Amino acid sequence: MFDPSTYWKESIITSQEKDNVNKNFIENIIKSPNSTLLTKISMLSSRQQSDFMSKLINFWPIDIERRAYNYSTFPIVAGSIVTSTIISTKINSNFYMLPEKLKFQTALSLCPKRPLVLAIYVSSLTTFGFDFLFVKKELLQLKEQCSSCILTKCIAGGILSGVVLPILSLPYLSYYFLSFNNAMKLPDPKNFTAFMSISLEGIKISLWGRNRIFNTIEMDNDFLNNFYGEIENKQTFTEKIIKFLRKASFIDEIMIAEEKKTKRNI
Repeated sequence: MFDPSTYWKESIITSQEKDNVNKNFIENIIKSPNSTLLTKISMLSSRQQSDFMSKLINFWPIDIERRAYNYSTFPIVAGSIVTSTIISTKINSNFYMLPEKLKFQTALSLCPKRPLVLAIYVSSLTTFGFDFLFVKKELLQLKEQCSSCILTKCIAGGILSGVVLPILSLPYLSYYFLSFNNAMKLPDPKNFTAFMSISLEGIKISLWGRNRIFNTIEMDNDFLNNFYGEIENKQTFTEKIIKFLRKASFIDEIMIAEEKKTKRNI
């Protein structure tokens, strides 16, 4: 007996098999058929992926998403500045005022500012470097992101640069400035400095911005084609610096050698 439903069932099975065969690697990861740009990016090396996505995000036309991704570093740096200021002021107070127990504002006004400024400067640079190397580069990779892992890295970076670094480095700075000024002999230290830290929840806004940008890349090919055509010939600030440095012949030779080495590794 003729049964039309059998043909219908067989056609479904055939189309499913065809879809499974035609799906590429990146489509299996993000489970979306509209990923032509991501497919091209996946063919690049990890360094080239990071450079491409960094340029794409820097010129991203939706302001709130671009700022959400880029500006999350500043609250983290601000947190490191706050903790390093508190710790540095306490250490300065112990060095210069000895046993006197001073309030924070009093110690800040009476103690020398040079150790404090150096501590804040080093702490800020360390926070920026840690965030760029271990957080931002991770977010630019084409893979599923672990929010708790990223947050843990931010907290670790904040504690390292805003708490541990001032505690370990500032006593030497204060001792140097006291010795340089021919001050009195310092007593042996008897206790550790109490310190505080803050929760670095600001990275969550960066994750939100990244998810919005990558979702648009995944789903809206027409938007991406128009947008990429606009930014293709634009140069980022880093590219402008590299172009300027390449005017020096010896730097140009170093960069060309590095590019050849990268191509061989690919």
